[in-house]
Formats: sequence, structure tokens, C-alpha cells
Amino acid sequence: KKWDAPTYQASLWAVSDNRSVSNVQNQTADGKALRKFLCGLTGQKETWYHTPQNNTVTATREIQSAPFKISGKVDFTSDGATKMALSVYKANGELIHKFEDRAYPKKGKVESEFSLKVEGWDKGNYEVRILNGETVVKKFPFTL
Repeated sequence: KKWDAPTYQASLWAVSDNRSVSNVQNQTADGKALRKFLCGLTGQKETWYHTPQNNTVTATREIQSAPFKISGKVDFTSDGATKMALSVYKANGELIHKFEDRAYPKKGKVESEFSLKVEGWDKGNYEVRILNGETVVKKFPFTL
């Protein structure tokens, strides 16, 4: 395959340094196949999201990586009449980001692309929550 340099590097670090497979893109069929292979090789669980990294080299030649974005597909079931909101919370329940409520007129399963800039966020566990008013419809956990 003709992968770009970030994909090669993220794949190598997933194997050599036990870094998350979420750093390897999964938006294409080839990317999904690569992540499936890496999960089998490393024993990691597949994630619903992709967290590309900014890599910098320190004065002591240490490579530091930090995610700058999270993206992926979220899905839920809509009754076709209510408005839904997506919000991001820290593991401790603290609200970090709230998107505007949005009507989903289609009844049944809805898939939606999710993307959010996370540059400068603390490392740790978070979750995307799909809300109908105050009621949590579905959760999508992620780790930075």
C-alpha cells in the first residue's frame, strides 16, 4: 500500500511503543483494514475514532506526540421528531464542548460524521454523548 508518512509512523509506534491504533486513520477501506491488522497484532481494541497527532522533537531529541483532532462516525436511532445534541464530557462528567441542537427528520438509524479540534486538551478519557434534551441517547468514549 502507498501510505503517507503519518500513517506509517503511527502504525510503527502502535506496534513498537504500544501507542493507540486510533492514531492510524480509518476513513478508508484500506485504513480500516490496516487498523484491523494492527489490532490483531497488538491486542488493542478497535476504536470508533481517529486521533491524528502533531509530533515535535525536544532539545534532547525526544519525540513528543499530541492529538490535534478527533474524528469518526457516530450513530443513533431517531424518532424523526426530536432535536438531538452532541456534547463532549470528561470522564469526571465535566462538560467540555456542546454542539447546537439539531433536528434529524429521518426516522430510524442516523449516522453522522463527528470532528472536533482537541489540540491542547488534557490527556485522559472523554466521551461524546448524544442527548435528547437532558436524556443521554448514546455514548461514544474516547481517549486522548
